[in-house]
Amino acid sequence: MAPKTKEISLDMRKHITELSIKKENLREIGNILKLSFTTAGHIVKKYLETGSVENKPRPGGPRKLTSRAKRMIVRSSTNKPMTSAQNIANERTSVIM
Repeated sequence: MAPKTKEISLDMRKHITELSIKKENLREIGNILKLSFTTAGHIVKKYLETGSVENKPRPGGPRKLTSRAKRMIVRSSTNKPMTSAQNIANERTSVIM
């Protein structure tokens, strides 16, 4: 699932926290940086709770197939549409080994 909006850069988040430490109002921070005050508020809240503005690690494991392997599977399935998935997998492993 894609994010709803563009992610705020790390430099911008650090700048927001620096302004909040200087006792700037969240609305003023939003006006200065052309952001909504709620966005600035969320970033400041995260900084106060965790002491950092860096992103948490995202869930999910590493990819099983490389982009090259994906292209190879698609190519073999389009060239021979009646080939089963098992045969394509066997073809792929024989090429790798």
